[in-house]
Amino acid sequence: MDDGTFEPDSKARGLILLVDDEEMIRDVGREVLEALGYQVITARGGRQAVEIYGRWKERVDLVILDLSMPDMDGEATSDAIWEMDPETRVILSSGYSLDDQARRIMKKGCCAFLQKPFKMTVLARTIESILA
Repeated sequence: MDDGTFEPDSKARGLILLVDDEEMIRDVGREVLEALGYQVITARGGRQAVEIYGRWKERVDLVILDLSMPDMDGEATSDAIWEMDPETRVILSSGYSLDDQARRIMKKGCCAFLQKPFKMTVLARTIESILA
């Protein structure tokens, strides 16, 4: 669903927007999240994520956002999403440890930070605690 189209599923536990510039991460992330019972929309980068979020913001329960992306980084993306809805729940994800930029985004309102690669159980617990 990289194009932002999907059929709403009333049986899903929620709708998650997964944003990462790496196709493998999006594909595996989608599989894991769907196995956990969530419906997933993916975006290849920040600009696409902002566009998709603008279209589906009333339905998106959570955004999982990569920190480092070539077209629009995680900070600019989260700022644009929070401008549309300051209550949006965001999990920041990175292959790097929590650096100054990540700390700055966390202070702005991110719910959690997950360092890649993360275990399915950690992801599930994190999401459940945020959406509870």
